[in-house]
Amino acid sequence: MSTISIIGSGGMAAAIGGLAAKAGFGAQEIAKAAPADAEVIKAFNTHFSHVLAAGPVEGHPLDVFIAGDDAQAKARVSAFIESLGLRPMDTGPLLMARTLEHACLLSLGLIAHSVKHTHFSIGVSLLG
Repeated sequence: MSTISIIGSGGMAAAIGGLAAKAGFGAQEIAKAAPADAEVIKAFNTHFSHVLAAGPVEGHPLDVFIAGDDAQAKARVSAFIESLGLRPMDTGPLLMARTLEHACLLSLGLIAHSVKHTHFSIGVSLLG
C-alpha cells in the first residue's frame, strides 16, 4: 500500500522552503520531494477549518475539491472526505492543484473586498 500525502494550505511556501512561491505550484514541488511510493493529493485548501468543522449548510454537505494523479488514492481520500460529512469534488490530475492553490487568493479577495469575514464556502451548485 502506498502512502497518500494530502496537501492543504497553511503557509505552504514556508513549509517547503519557498519553492511554492518560486514555482507557483506548491503541490507539484511537494510531489517531487515526496518518497517514490507517495501519492500526493491536493485537498482541504479552499475552506477555512472552522467552516469545514461546522458541517453541512441547510442539509447540504460542503464541497472539498481534490486533485491528484492516482485514481485509487483519490478514491481513498474521497471516502475520508465523505466520512467527515463533506462532498468530495474531483477536479482532475495534480496539475489542477495550481488552480486550487489560486482559489485561496480568491478567498482572500472575497474577505478583503466583499464578504468581510471567513464564514463562507466555495462550492458547486448543481442545477437542473
